[in-house]
Amino acid sequence: MEFKSIKHTVESSFKEKKSKFIGISFPINNENEFIQMLDLIKKKHPKSNHFCYAYTLFNYPHNITKQSDDGEPLNSAGKPILNQIEKLNLLNTAVVVVRFFGGTKLGVGGLIRAYKHAAEQTLNQQEVILNENLKEIYYKFKYEYQKEVLEIIKRLNKEMITHTMKEEYHMKLRLTEKEYEKVLNELKKVNSIVFLKD
Repeated sequence: MEFKSIKHTVESSFKEKKSKFIGISFPINNENEFIQMLDLIKKKHPKSNHFCYAYTLFNYPHNITKQSDDGEPLNSAGKPILNQIEKLNLLNTAVVVVRFFGGTKLGVGGLIRAYKHAAEQTLNQQEVILNENLKEIYYKFKYEYQKEVLEIIKRLNKEMITHTMKEEYHMKLRLTEKEYEKVLNELKKVNSIVFLKD
């Protein structure tokens, strides 16, 4: 299943009545990636008053959306940010708007317009791409089956996402939905293979 997303991290800014708004849009694959990026943004802007955000994640059949006003009046920040993401039908997409208060209150209407503009501005500078939903297979196996497993991966022309050597080999593959069942069935034929939860 294909969906629209964004390719890079894009940052843009503007001022409204002495308050500075920085809109930052970036792609994500899960909530942990968003949390890590939000932490980096907070470290970069330690004197900011608010870090308002919204994001969407592909999750068939019901996609995930989340928003935060981070201390601003209810629905004055997160909702207008989310509306801009949804207006473009983007998934696996996050927008954080950093606000530095300039001393003049904007009112709820002014805040809604400012956060909407910040999200719209950064998203308009994005490169929109078409993504395919990927599923992961995480598994381990004994050393003596290394050649057999690597031959399966090579035959299917897939690259390993992770490959760690512990007491056994641990590998992770990221596959399209069409590839998933085929690869899973091939790997199940290998003795000693154990499928793991991430």
